[in-house]
Amino acid sequence: MSASAVVEVLIGLSFVYVLLSVICSALNEAIAGVLALRQGTLRRGVEAMLGDAGLADRLFAHPLVQSLCHGTGRRKSPAYIPAELFAAALQDVLAEWTPAAGSRITSVNQALTALLAGVQAGEDAILKQRKTIGDWFDAAMSSVGGAYKRRAHLIVAVLAVVVTATTNADSLAIARSLWTQPLLRSAIAQTASEWSKQNPPTSGLPSAPVDAWKNANQKLANAFAEVSALNLPLGWQHSPGPGEIPGKVFGLLFTMIAVSLGAPFWFDLLNKLVNLRAASSPPTPGKQPAKNPA
Repeated sequence: MSASAVVEVLIGLSFVYVLLSVICSALNEAIAGVLALRQGTLRRGVEAMLGDAGLADRLFAHPLVQSLCHGTGRRKSPAYIPAELFAAALQDVLAEWTPAAGSRITSVNQALTALLAGVQAGEDAILKQRKTIGDWFDAAMSSVGGAYKRRAHLIVAVLAVVVTATTNADSLAIARSLWTQPLLRSAIAQTASEWSKQNPPTSGLPSAPVDAWKNANQKLANAFAEVSALNLPLGWQHSPGPGEIPGKVFGLLFTMIAVSLGAPFWFDLLNKLVNLRAASSPPTPGKQPAKNPA
């Protein structure tokens, strides 16, 4: 078996993993949308940052922040606040804020004092203070974002187990089919190549809750359709026999671990394998490489 065949088998496996990872990612987005996980994480992060729940409530009630809200109930809260907008809203709130007795917002009181002094000093000072607040917000949200990503990764890992078991995505069976069926292997490698060109990575910025729910459903529909079109041994046609159980367990476990690595990992690897296949492909029959003029 040639090296190009090995590359095509790896492309096929990577393509299956990236599609299953997209399914898990879309399910995670749907869960986050229903439970308002992004909004709740952002609010808790802001409360911890400001040190006072009352001040955080005033901030989230500010018209600038409310303009980012969608949905109803607990979902009627922003999932993302630009630093510049947060700083402008906090300046407005602090200008009229009187902390309650025993409040832990000493640092915010100091910021309020500086803000009022800046108002007297003119517009340039206000803009500088706004940038300082924005930098403070970005630093605080970086930690909050890290915590959210860790929780999201845990959810994706659990979903990887469910999706792999439901679809019977046995890595050993898939690799065997790709290895023994050259036409199928080549067709899937070509499909993966075209798919990788048409599906660039997303920016990673959270969408509005309404858009997130819609996008998650669309991603799920597309990914399931693409997986079904591969004609690979997926799904539970029959139960494994006693002698097949160890291999089945290993194949499913391998897929679960692979899918839990996430779509970005497999998308990057898929692109590298596709480029390697393109670079190692023989020239088209009938075409000779151009010669340098004498």
